[in-house]
Amino acid sequence: MDKTLFLKDVLEGVDVYGVDGGWLRENVDRDWTNFGQPPRYPYVPENEMWISYGEQDYNFYIENMIGERLALASGQDQEAAKQAGLRAEIRLRASLTGDRPDRQADIALLVHKEVFSLQDGIITWVVNGDQVRQLADPNFTQGGNPEFYPFVPKQPYEIWIDDKAPQDEWKYDDLHERTESEAMRERGWGYEDAHRLANQVEFRQRRLDHSAMSVMSAAGQ
Repeated sequence: MDKTLFLKDVLEGVDVYGVDGGWLRENVDRDWTNFGQPPRYPYVPENEMWISYGEQDYNFYIENMIGERLALASGQDQEAAKQAGLRAEIRLRASLTGDRPDRQADIALLVHKEVFSLQDGIITWVVNGDQVRQLADPNFTQGGNPEFYPFVPKQPYEIWIDDKAPQDEWKYDDLHERTESEAMRERGWGYEDAHRLANQVEFRQRRLDHSAMSVMSAAGQ
């Protein structure tokens, strides 16, 4: 996989690289988000931080990874270090954005951009991902549903897709979130099991689409 040096020595001996997030999700790790580093993402080299190409929030993500890395170096375990990174990111965002709205409806009105799909009484919205991260949760990425993100409305029931995700990924994000939320809401499954099922359903659909495209290419269409 190609990668591009973005910033050198953000910490001593640690460089930031831009990477193709869509390729990573397709070929390496479906759970790749917007950024990552070891040990949470073991395929990232020890002296590197990775950020998906085109991320406008890169300064916040770098702050997060620096906070996490420093916490690990101080002897904290991985979960505590993750929270330390998140707190560092939140502090930086808060210093730049000021007050955050408290009510779910206020957040939804601010972030809605366009309706992507409407089926079975569920509305899928493309939302302003940068604003969601600023106003509600810095970890929001790709998409979300009310069973995992409490700020996503249930009345009417909504699925959110991050507008920063590549558009050719939106249908897969929609399928993933619908499958995951249905398993949690209707079957009473926990998040980990529901997420695993959603990954399987999504991967199967990707394989079907890829096979169909291969057949069309072979037929010269």
